[in-house]
Amino acid sequence: MRTIFLSALGITLAILLTACGSSSSSGGGGGGGGGGDDDPTTFTVTFDLGEHGTRTGGGALEQTIEEGEDATAPEVEANEGWTFTGWDGEFTNVTSDLTINAVYEEDGGGDDPTTYTVTFDLGAHGTRTGGGELEQTIAEGEDATAPEVEA
Repeated sequence: MRTIFLSALGITLAILLTACGSSSSSGGGGGGGGGGDDDPTTFTVTFDLGEHGTRTGGGALEQTIEEGEDATAPEVEANEGWTFTGWDGEFTNVTSDLTINAVYEEDGGGDDPTTYTVTFDLGAHGTRTGGGELEQTIAEGEDATAPEVEA
């Protein structure tokens, strides 16, 4: 009986030693954390072109960037009637997920603002007595001045 007990004890110890040895060798090779601690921290940087431009090259519209590194801006061609003026945020030394939006300005045709001619028609029974002229050239977004009228 004593022989069976010692044999069983020996087999149990052998199993425990084998299990412990295999557990420590698989955990010790990964830096103590199963290998995940060695992976660099990464973030997603998304470039949103909006509706006034097209990517023509440069960086991808969605990039995975390691912490502290810089994203690469896409090259943008603005649609007709628009000018690409840049991006609305920084994407250097990335430390979080980011969405960077393209910024555009609508072309205004140079230095000449868009103007409109406003004509007030007094009809057959009215007379202008003051106020604004009957025909006025008004810049876009501005108000015309109504004439004062006497019937």
